[in-house]
Amino acid sequence: MAISRAVIQRRLAGASALLLRLGAAAGRGLRQTAWPRLCAAIRFVPLTPLGVFALSMLLLTFRAYGGEHPDLIVETICLGSLAMMLLCFLLVLTTMGWLRLVRMPATDGALVLEAGTPLRTGFRLGRLSRNPLIRIAISWEEFGDVRAELLPVLGGTEEQATAAARDYQDSILRGFTVTDVFGLTRLAIRRRSAQVVRCLPEISATPEFTLPIQYQPGDQVGYPEGQPIGDFVEMRRYVAGDPLKLILWKAYARTGKVLVRAPERAVNLTTKTLAYLVAGPGDEPSAGIARSVLVSNALGTEVTFSADGAAQPAATRSEAMDQILFSVRQRRDGGAGLDRFLGQGESAGTAACVLFIPARPGAWLEQTVAALHAHRGPFQAVLGLDATPLPDERRPWWARLFLRPLAGKHVRAAEIREIRKTFRQAACEVVVIQRHSEVPWKDDGED
Repeated sequence: MAISRAVIQRRLAGASALLLRLGAAAGRGLRQTAWPRLCAAIRFVPLTPLGVFALSMLLLTFRAYGGEHPDLIVETICLGSLAMMLLCFLLVLTTMGWLRLVRMPATDGALVLEAGTPLRTGFRLGRLSRNPLIRIAISWEEFGDVRAELLPVLGGTEEQATAAARDYQDSILRGFTVTDVFGLTRLAIRRRSAQVVRCLPEISATPEFTLPIQYQPGDQVGYPEGQPIGDFVEMRRYVAGDPLKLILWKAYARTGKVLVRAPERAVNLTTKTLAYLVAGPGDEPSAGIARSVLVSNALGTEVTFSADGAAQPAATRSEAMDQILFSVRQRRDGGAGLDRFLGQGESAGTAACVLFIPARPGAWLEQTVAALHAHRGPFQAVLGLDATPLPDERRPWWARLFLRPLAGKHVRAAEIREIRKTFRQAACEVVVIQRHSEVPWKDDGED
């Protein structure tokens, strides 16, 4: 049986798409496994790529012009260059030995950083770090979102750290990379300092959003689900203890049954609110908004706050800040504690809850929506952004294969639409707020 050209083209297109997906997966695997190991191995090589190239060229030149009829000028230049490289290596090696002997700071108090704000940590290096023939680069190895640098000060250099996102560690693992001024030789070393570090999310102006309305039993206003013209007065049989003024005497004269008038249902407005931070990919802007809201009391003074990873709701504002900070370790299991938290709130008479949710879909989405379905609410979700969402155009295949996936503040509008659609199934409206513009974001492409 002959196969048509259209069938062949479809099969070729399917095979090409499969090969592209396999190539993209292999590229991501290499970036995640092989590349970090290669970078770790390069740290122990005393030559930079420029140094390897320079040494190779010098040796080849020396061999080419150093035969039976050597060129003394070229040999002198080669030997002088090799001596200079050796001197550079000795300077780097000496500086590395000095760094091994430097005393690392160890303090009882925590070092508190705020994302986006540079802070001088107090860690200093002596006059040798100002040697014009060497360069010392410093980094915090266990903090992926902290940029450290050495600034010149009187008598040496001082460390300045800038955090990009919230995090915490019980110690600091500093990495020192020493290179010569020509960039030919390099050595690296790691030193650990026993100091607690807390990186708080960036705080911004408090955004404006409407809190969910909650009622509790009372007599201030009519029942909100009643008819606009009023509800019918309910009647029931008289029981011992009912006041005589509630007896319907006309009904008794007509039917012979003792009936009493039941009061119309009424409620009180309450300012008590629950607030919960859901951890997940892209949750840093929402964490910053949650911190701003708590600091400014935008939810009122009767708010009960908790976050993923917390066993109990926060009793003080300080505990709330700690829960926001520690939730960074729960991004793979976001929303796991929401059901328990809502149950505790309902037991205390508070059902309205404001959720601060991540900007990217993930495992947290299913767990969070399942918890909302199990409780009555009302609910409102706040989704924070650092920048305007990117359009929905898909990146070309070569970008997906060789470039890193978009992360951090790069969020697509389609991801936000997916989150909004899922939350609407639980009768929860999502308010999208750009953290630095303080106004809700409107999606022109949403139905």
